[in-house]
Amino acid sequence: MKLSAPTALIFILSLLLLAVGLIGHLQPSLLAALPKSAEIIANSFWFVVGGYLALTAGVLFKGL
Repeated sequence: MKLSAPTALIFILSLLLLAVGLIGHLQPSLLAALPKSAEIIANSFWFVVGGYLALTAGVLFKGL
């Protein structure tokens, strides 16, 4: 199995998802101004999982 570096877009997307998930878990008051902030805070775990899966897909599939 050959792995490749993810594209910049996938890397930035995964970092964004990770940041939203961590902020939603550790400092939910920072997300209070966003629309539907309660849903974001409640699903912060899945934002982190989504970021990890995006990064994994970027590594596994060349050109993604």
